[in-house]
Amino acid sequence: FNISTNAGYTGVPTPVSSLLIIVYFYANYFYAFAFGGLTYPFLEFAYFITPFLLIFTGWLNITTYIKFGEKGKSVYYLFIILAPCSPIFGIIGILNPNFIVSITIALIFLGFFVISLSWVLLNSVITQISMKKEKGTS
Repeated sequence: FNISTNAGYTGVPTPVSSLLIIVYFYANYFYAFAFGGLTYPFLEFAYFITPFLLIFTGWLNITTYIKFGEKGKSVYYLFIILAPCSPIFGIIGILNPNFIVSITIALIFLGFFVISLSWVLLNSVITQISMKKEKGTS
C-alpha cells in the first residue's frame, strides 16, 4: 500500500519480495533433492543466511530508503516473467527427480533469485538518483 502523498512507491512491492523468497526456497529444495534427499543442507552457509534473508526481505517491504517511481511496468514485467516459471520448473523437477534435472533447476532458481534481488536494488538506486536530480533542478 502506498499511503504517502508522494508519487511512486516506498519499499519493494509485496509480489516481488514474495517471489524472492519462493525462488530462494525452490533453489534450496532442488539443490537438496539433487545431492541426497530433502534433508541435505543447501550450501552450508544457508543455515546462517536464511534468517537474515527473511528479515531483509521483510525490511525491503517497509523501508523508506528504497523508492520506486510512479507505477511503472517493470514490476509487472518481472512478476509476469518469473511467477509462471516457479510452478513450471517445480513440476518438471518433481516429475523427473534425477541429479541433472534437479541441479539445473536449482541453478535456474538461484539465478532468478540473484537477478530479482539485483533488479530490486539497482532499480531503487536509479530511482533515488533520478529523484535527487529532479529535486536539484527544481
